[in-house]
Amino acid sequence: MTNFTGYLLSIRDTIVKKRGGEVSYGILSAIGIILFALTFRSVDFNASSIVTLFPFLISLAFLSYGVSGFVPDKNKNTILLLRSGVVLIAIAAIGFVVLFILFALGNTP
Repeated sequence: MTNFTGYLLSIRDTIVKKRGGEVSYGILSAIGIILFALTFRSVDFNASSIVTLFPFLISLAFLSYGVSGFVPDKNKNTILLLRSGVVLIAIAAIGFVVLFILFALGNTP
C-alpha cells in the first residue's frame, strides 16, 4: 500500500473517531442525494452547460464520499476507488469553473 492510499484510507478512520461513525457519512450521502435531485429537477438541465454540470459534479462527489463510509473495511479497493473518484470529480469541477470564468471574460478556448 502506498503512502497516498494509506492517506485516503485514514481519512475515514479520522472522521469515524471524531464524528461518531456512520452519521457523518449518512449526512454526506443525504447532501449528495438532495443536490442530485435538485440538479435534475431543473427544467433547463443540459449536460453540456457549465452552470448545470457543476452542481451535478458536486453532488456526485458528496454521494461518492458518503457511500464510501458504508463500504466494509475489508474492501479497501472499493473505498480507494470511491475516494479517488471524489478527487477526479473535484478536478473536473475546478476545470469547469475555470472555463466558466474564461467564457465570462469573453475569451473562448
